[in-house]
Amino acid sequence: MEGETAYTAWDLILGAGLVVQIVMLLLVLASVVSWVIIYVKSRQMVATARAEAAFSGLYHQARDLDQLVANVNRQDAAAASGSASVLRSGYRQFQRLRDEGLPLPDLREAGRRAMRVAMSEEVDRLDSSLAILAVISSSAPFVGLFGTVWGIMNSFQNIGATGQATLAVVAPGIAEALIATAFGLAAAIPSVIGYNMLTRRVEHHQTRLENFMDDLTGVLERQVRS
Repeated sequence: MEGETAYTAWDLILGAGLVVQIVMLLLVLASVVSWVIIYVKSRQMVATARAEAAFSGLYHQARDLDQLVANVNRQDAAAASGSASVLRSGYRQFQRLRDEGLPLPDLREAGRRAMRVAMSEEVDRLDSSLAILAVISSSAPFVGLFGTVWGIMNSFQNIGATGQATLAVVAPGIAEALIATAFGLAAAIPSVIGYNMLTRRVEHHQTRLENFMDDLTGVLERQVRS
C-alpha cells in the first residue's frame, strides 16, 4: 500500500535509541566471548581425552609402576594427561616417604593427599573460564529484557508525543524491543548449552581421575608390602 515503509532488521538496529544500541552491542560482545570460550574449551577437552587414552594404553601394558612412569615420561601425549600428573605426584610421595620409613597408613594418607592436589589442579585447569559462560547464560536474557522494556517505553513516548496509537507510531519501538530480546536469547542459548556440556565433561573427567587415584593407591600399597 502507498505510504507504507518497510524496515529491515539492520534499519531497526541503526534506528534504535542509544540505550538499546548499547544493550545490543554488549550482547554481541557477550556472544562473541561465549563462542570463543566454547571453541577453546572444546579443543582442550578433545586434547585431554586423547591424552587420557594414550595414558590408559600405557597403564594397561606396564608390568609395574617403575615401567609405567618411564613409559609415560617418554610419550608426550600420555605425559600431558591428568592421570600422569596424579601418578607422578603419588609415586614420588610414596617413594620419598617409604625411604624415610613411614608406616603404611601414613604413607597411604600422604600419597592420596598428593594425588588429590594434582587432581584438583587438573580439574581447575579444565574448569577455568566456564564461570564466564554461566554468567553470560544467566544475565544475557535480562540484559535483553532491559532493552525490550526501554524500546516499549519509547513506543509509549511516541504515542504521547503524537497523540496517536497507530502502527506507524509504535512499530519502530516495538521492533527494536523485540530485536533486543532476540539478541539476549542469541547470547544466552549457546552459552547455557556450552556450559552444561563442558561442565558435564569436566565432571566425567574428575570421576575418572578419582577412580584412577583409588586404583593407584591399591597398587602403591601392594608395592610397599612386597
